[in-house]
Amino acid sequence: MEFPVLLLEGLIVMGVIKGVRTAWQRWRASQSAHPIIGGQALSRSSTDLFFDHPDTRRAMVELRAYLGTPEGSNPANVCWFLFARLAQLNPFLVREYDQLFEVQPSPVLVMILAQCGDDETKAMLARHRTQTPAWAEMIE
Repeated sequence: MEFPVLLLEGLIVMGVIKGVRTAWQRWRASQSAHPIIGGQALSRSSTDLFFDHPDTRRAMVELRAYLGTPEGSNPANVCWFLFARLAQLNPFLVREYDQLFEVQPSPVLVMILAQCGDDETKAMLARHRTQTPAWAEMIE
């Protein structure tokens, strides 16, 4: 690839990351009882720290917490991409996400698994496609 193409791709990726970070900060601000000054909460929660420095040991705890919020049930909220990307970089998380889906299915978790899942995940989602027709389009 030529340098301008690589530069453009890098800028696009940085834009996506900034969009995810902004959505995450808005979500955290809506969940926080702390005053916001200049877009930043005065005290940082463990979830904020997780977003800034993702730790695979806390991924499942944070994902469960996120899915339990109104934003975590909204597929239009892009914060789910953080969890998908973390699993792409750490494939052992895919199995943990699969197990979570079996006990706590959600449209957002379908999107995460569709993004980061392997063949085993795709087979599991295919089984659920017939059980939940509303999610069939997201699973394909």
